[in-house]
Formats: sequence, structure tokens, C-alpha cells
Amino acid sequence: MEIQYQITSKSQKGKNDNRFSVVAASNKEAERIFNKAAMRLLNVNYWSKLLVKETTDFRLFDKDGNGVNRLIKKNDFFRIGIPGESTITGHGYNWVKVGNIETYTDSSLEMELFSIITRPALNPLSSDSDSIAFFQDKATSTFIVKRESGKITAEMHCHNEKPNTFDEHAIDNVQKKLTSKVAINGFSSIQWKKLVTELFS
Repeated sequence: MEIQYQITSKSQKGKNDNRFSVVAASNKEAERIFNKAAMRLLNVNYWSKLLVKETTDFRLFDKDGNGVNRLIKKNDFFRIGIPGESTITGHGYNWVKVGNIETYTDSSLEMELFSIITRPALNPLSSDSDSIAFFQDKATSTFIVKRESGKITAEMHCHNEKPNTFDEHAIDNVQKKLTSKVAINGFSSIQWKKLVTELFS
């Protein structure tokens, strides 16, 4: 496999985009790499191993809040533990809920695409009624793996990232204002940039 490093990372107010591409020696090899990366993207519990140096922790839960060790499904939750980014109401973690999981194939263009969309979520293990995510529920994170002939690209896009400071815990409000600013300015971008890269490791 000939690796062509094409890393794009842009962070603006409320928006963060990360991409990483590789170019395979053949379309058959590209298909193998695409399938491997897509399976890794579905295996949220494995993300912690990909980001072990960043000490970022990921754990998958089903729609009822039970920890599970399987591939991700729609309406699942997963919690994210990033150093310096956690809340009291989230029991030390941030939570997201899985929305659409989509695939697209166009054999005439030799193109395949796989995507997962997530949004900030309530902590399914808590009775608190307030969202514990740093960002308001309009925020979305879209994870994509796509193949265009022999080129495979992993992408992660965060949109509408506005700090969520409306909960009953005053200390969380202060913490969110501070750590959301850090996240928007690129700290979280480091984690996601590393993830899209490591999907091909």
C-alpha cells in the first residue's frame, strides 16, 4: 500500500473538520482497507485502543443504558472520557446518542461510503433531566469512511458546537464555559484528528 498523507484539519467557531486519506496500490487492496476502517468505526469500544496515547476513553451502551461489547447500532449511546472535559452530571463523562448509520455504494463510480451521525445526549445512567454534554443538542458529529476507486478517506465533522451551560449544577456551568472554549479551540480536534488517522493503522 502506498500511503499518501492527506490530512486536513479545520477548526472554526462551532465547526471542526478532520480528514485523513490513503491511496492503495490496487482497488482490491482499497476495498480491504475500506472494510477494515469501517469495521473499526463501528467498534466504539476499540477506539480507546486507537487513542491510548491520548488517554481518551470510549464505552458503548445500548438504548437502555447497558454496557455492551458489540458493533454500534442506531439509538445506542457512547460515553467519551477526554482529560479535562467532563461534568458532574455526566458522572465524569460526556455522552452522545447514535443517530443514522448509512451506507452508499455506486459500483459505476467505484465508490463506497459509510457514515455515522451522533448528537449530545442525556446520561442514560442518571435520572438528571439536563443534558450533560458540553455542546447543545443541535450539535452533530458525523463520522465517515469512504472509498473512491483506490483512495480511502476517513472524516470527522463537528457542526453547531455551542457550549451547553444550562443545567442545575453551577460548577458544571463554569466548567463547561471553560472546557467548551478549549474544545472549540482545538483540544478535542486533536483526539478526532488522531482517530481518523488510526482507523488505517
